[in-house]
Amino acid sequence: MKRILVLILVFLFFGWLAFFYFRRISPPAKDVTLDKLNNLTISPYPTWIPKTGAKMPEITYQKFPFKTTDKTRKVELIGCIPDNSEWGLAYPKKEVFVPNVSAIATETMKAFLAEAANSGWGGFPTRDEILKYFGRPQEVILLKLTIDRYGLARVYLSGEAKAYGGGSSRVACMQDSTELTLKQFPEIKEVVLCLGEVCADQKGAEIFQP
Repeated sequence: MKRILVLILVFLFFGWLAFFYFRRISPPAKDVTLDKLNNLTISPYPTWIPKTGAKMPEITYQKFPFKTTDKTRKVELIGCIPDNSEWGLAYPKKEVFVPNVSAIATETMKAFLAEAANSGWGGFPTRDEILKYFGRPQEVILLKLTIDRYGLARVYLSGEAKAYGGGSSRVACMQDSTELTLKQFPEIKEVVLCLGEVCADQKGAEIFQP
């Protein structure tokens, strides 16, 4: 009986050693879910999917000469409209004069939204759309525009931007036209739209849902 008990204990001991040995040298199991999440590209905006193989049209900016003593300077407003091209969106231009101040990006964005209030420039809602949606005559207001040291511009807009009526292509136009307009200034590398104090790269596309 003792001999059988000793054999059982020896077997359990070596089994225990083998378990920890193979556990140590075996690679950990791959977390498939985590791997998928790590490799998933999440866009903060509703995805506008161009036709397969299509490339976004290149934007060439005009370099308008100006002096620091000039009271105004000319800039470009880049719009956005759906079309039948391979990309599916076209980006018309409009030249306007804005105050020649250090906060030139802010003044340009104000001019952009003023144009949008009249014509829906860049996919942003017009005064008529805002009146229909909110029941009051108003326009999208630029609350503030910040630029960090890496060139990331955050454009903080009033809630009237939700009056565009829905549609991922229109939101794509709002993002594209704002970004392309502001990127005419070399210090701006990337643009994020915000409603109130909530930005699309923080909460996602739902901030634009009407």
